[in-house]
Amino acid sequence: MLLDLVAKKGLVLLEKPIDIVSEVIDAVNKEVAFTSFAERKDFRTFNEKLEDADDLIKDRYQKLTDFIARIQGVRAIESKKQISFKKGNSAIARFNFRGKTLCCLLGLEPVEYEDSKYIFTDVSDVKAHERYPMRVKLTSNRQTRWTEELLGDLVAKKGCVLLEKPIDIVSEVINAVNQEVAFTSFAERKDFRTFKEKLEDADDLIKDRYQKLTELVSRIKGIRVIESKKQVSFKKGSLPVARFNFRGKTLCCLLGLTPAEYEDTKYIFKDVSNVKAHERYPMRVKLTSNRQTRWTEELLLDLIAKKGLILLEKPRAIKSIFGGLKAEKKSFEEKLNRSNKQVKEWYAQVVDKIKSVAGIREIQSFGFRTFRFGNKPIAKITIKGKTLNVYLALNPKDYIDTKYIYQDASTVKKYANYPMRVKLTSNRKVKWTAELLDDVFSGVKL
Repeated sequence: MLLDLVAKKGLVLLEKPIDIVSEVIDAVNKEVAFTSFAERKDFRTFNEKLEDADDLIKDRYQKLTDFIARIQGVRAIESKKQISFKKGNSAIARFNFRGKTLCCLLGLEPVEYEDSKYIFTDVSDVKAHERYPMRVKLTSNRQTRWTEELLGDLVAKKGCVLLEKPIDIVSEVINAVNQEVAFTSFAERKDFRTFKEKLEDADDLIKDRYQKLTELVSRIKGIRVIESKKQVSFKKGSLPVARFNFRGKTLCCLLGLTPAEYEDTKYIFKDVSNVKAHERYPMRVKLTSNRQTRWTEELLLDLIAKKGLILLEKPRAIKSIFGGLKAEKKSFEEKLNRSNKQVKEWYAQVVDKIKSVAGIREIQSFGFRTFRFGNKPIAKITIKGKTLNVYLALNPKDYIDTKYIYQDASTVKKYANYPMRVKLTSNRKVKWTAELLDDVFSGVKL
């Protein structure tokens, strides 16, 4: 019977029996024989894998990260499975493990190195690594040396400044492998304290410097304060005067002065005009000494004179300095409930018009009511201040020479699909909005 089966199946019959059957039988008695994939999966973090790796892998990692740490302004983003290095928003390098193999992913275009000596894999089609598309396996000292060459090429192409020694911020992340904080996540190490909390925890010297400068600022006639979680800003009308925040543990004062005018002076500062958040306060001074505080006071007096501000004899009450905290944001529902009867009626008329078409769905979010037909955008409604606003899925350019009054909101990313903004400030505008909605519906296959 067995010989017939062998012949039918076209199997080859050897002269002697093999041991393969006994190996499968023995596997039954092994503990890992029938473990699931989830039980076999390696859940260790990047730092844990690096700690368990042999000294050769650690040396290769250390050599490359020491080079990266020399790039001026480089920062590290650490997650469970990898460590990424960036200069601003520019991708530099990323380290992770594939199995037991340490890999370095570089922010270089693989196409440019296709016919070179370098051995790598193009991972640009992997969404998670699209900004680090060149993957090099650090399986030898030669691969490590070549990766260092590629990093040097990357530094030159991106115009980065290479320092003589590694900088501290990167070395803290690198050396964390041997510290007690090795396995704490980036989020756990991040300082989430507000400006006020940091100031309260600061030593008396820092508090005195802050107090001295804010007393001078508060003497400016008509000064107002805008307080946020991370900083306190002072303005005279819309004119920026000063801003205080912390960088790490260092108290900084940002001034509404043009840094170029003080380049060849005694003052020590940094030009931060290229930082969008501080473009109106472009001169940053670190208040690291009493001399720096005294110089900042001089710069403030210079600003007051240049801007033609009036300096009062006495500072305003210190309470007013902390009186500008922004009110908590209100949801669309809360704003609508507090609106007057007219706004509620206009809202009801517009919604009734939209929902008169079968198949329209409503998406409720914190600040908006969005309406779609399937995935097709129809309209978005919000309340700004006390004014009801409707954003329509129409091209504003098509209505330039028409009777309709509207604003083009296409440059705002969140309104890209709803670029025509209509403020509902009258019954006439509500009527026009209904007409425009008919145009929206005519452009959608209902």
